Amino acid sequence: MFSKNPTGERLEQGDLSQGMAEHLHRYKIAEMFCSGKTVLDIACGEGYGTNLLSKFAKTIAGVDIDNQTVVEAKLKYSGENIQFAQGDTSNIPFPDSTFDVVVSFETIEHHDKHDEMITEIKRVLKPDGVFVISTPDKHVYTDLKGVKNKFHVKELYKKEFVDLIKRFFSNTTILNQKFITGSYIYNESTKTDSPKIWYSGNFNKVEQTVSPEGEYTIVIASNADLTIPPDLEKESFFIESNFIDKLTAQFKSLSIRYKVGYAVLSPLRILKNIFVKPGK
Repeated sequence: MFSKNPTGERLEQGDLSQGMAEHLHRYKIAEMFCSGKTVLDIACGEGYGTNLLSKFAKTIAGVDIDNQTVVEAKLKYSGENIQFAQGDTSNIPFPDSTFDVVVSFETIEHHDKHDEMITEIKRVLKPDGVFVISTPDKHVYTDLKGVKNKFHVKELYKKEFVDLIKRFFSNTTILNQKFITGSYIYNESTKTDSPKIWYSGNFNKVEQTVSPEGEYTIVIASNADLTIPPDLEKESFFIESNFIDKLTAQFKSLSIRYKVGYAVLSPLRILKNIFVKPGK
């Protein structure tokens, strides 16, 4: 499936990307608070996350600023406990104290009305409700990479973001998320499944799974006494730090070749459409 939103800024069902893994993992975390609850997914986009949470929530509303997106979400996802509506983060179309849980992923950086957004979310959230929100850390996401996301209006540094939420909510738990690709090696005799939890899934379902089985087996052997270094008693990860840069460069390269090829072949396509009758 090809995305109707090729910028990648809005994740759509069918996208296979870093964003897919990140967003589905976030919704799995949110799911833990949604069982039997009334839920709001604000800035829901095309609605895949609203649909995922609807499997656990008593009722759920997906709200997005773009009316056409809302129209398409209504056609794509349906159920007795799910609804979609057009609205803004500073003007949510629901009464005070409506929701047990409010979810908003990768939204706040797309505007500069941060206080207004959190004020409005607190208004529609019940006094004992739970708010689950995420945003990129400007230091890691932008400063270290030296690249600015043109769709982001006002990014926040981690401390700014946490301080903002703490001004409105008395209790907070901070989680950190990092996408990695790399190699995982563990010692079979000392490996435990604690404290890690593994998730696997797709746009229809995300669920807990067992730790991945090794695809390769490494054996260290000797006829003499074998002293195992302490580090080999631990699980280890090798992170390919340039993976995303390589993917980006590859995509740009392919895109350039595609555009050049399309330009070269366009006259031939026009001639074919003129002279070749359908069915020939």
